[in-house]
Amino acid sequence: MDVISDVLDTMRFSGNVFLHTNFAGEWGAQFTDVNMPVFHCVLFGSCWFGVEREDASFDVTELKAGDVMFLPRGRTHFIASSPDSKRIDRTIVPGEYCITTDVPDDKADVRVLCGVFQPVENFEHPLFLTLPEQIKARFADAENNASWGSHAAYAIDTAIALDAPGVGPLIDNLYMVLFIQILQQYYAGSHSANNFFCSRNAPRIYAVLEAIHKNPAYEWTLDNMAELSHFSRSAFTSNFRDTVGMSPMAYVLSWRMNLARSLIRTTGLPLKVIAKRVGYRTQAGLNKAFKQYFGVAPKKLRAEQISDSG
Repeated sequence: MDVISDVLDTMRFSGNVFLHTNFAGEWGAQFTDVNMPVFHCVLFGSCWFGVEREDASFDVTELKAGDVMFLPRGRTHFIASSPDSKRIDRTIVPGEYCITTDVPDDKADVRVLCGVFQPVENFEHPLFLTLPEQIKARFADAENNASWGSHAAYAIDTAIALDAPGVGPLIDNLYMVLFIQILQQYYAGSHSANNFFCSRNAPRIYAVLEAIHKNPAYEWTLDNMAELSHFSRSAFTSNFRDTVGMSPMAYVLSWRMNLARSLIRTTGLPLKVIAKRVGYRTQAGLNKAFKQYFGVAPKKLRAEQISDSG
């Protein structure tokens, strides 16, 4: 399993829509920073999108049918019929529609679906921390090898209208699909030096990341990781930090803890087995590290999980 797949398989999140409607004529809405991942999908028609720069001006682009704009950190932005349209201020509240219209499909200029991705737990990984402020995904772009054509937002649009048993979990799974599709589109088409996998020495660092993910229980040290990367110890540490955003040993600890939390929540494995899977010889060793990292003991987390599922 590749690193991206492993990370996505371990994290948990749901989604919520805050704008799902048709528009006609002149319209616009501006949303303040919400510090959570936000997405805007154009289902048909076209509109304009702007994200705030550091100098308070806006970086503006046109969105056409099938386009998705993704803001990993929910920076202040607007969506409107034109770059100069008057915009009303709106606050993003997950699960609450901030604007509703009664424009029918045959009278609409554009139909949009906008929402947030909400991690169930705090999950900070370099895969997400190194993403740019905005990602424009064009799924119908023939030049992109990861082109999907239609993406999951269309299925979400249909599912929202359904009044059928099980539609809630269905939509939650579709959010996950959309999130993965956006990331695949970005990593397949981006060659920016800020891309997690595109820095000059990324292939050598990525080889170490893959090894950590394939065998988190291995006794990882700076020496054996540096040897695997074919860097000196100091060069490896420097390049790893530049590429990943944290030190090698901090990454090993972070991944072990997040993997342990996932195994505790999603499996019935005994804690002593989980401890060995993530690199601890004893359950006591895992208990100490886990409580220091998350502020809660593994036994308590499992008890909460059992209580929630019951």
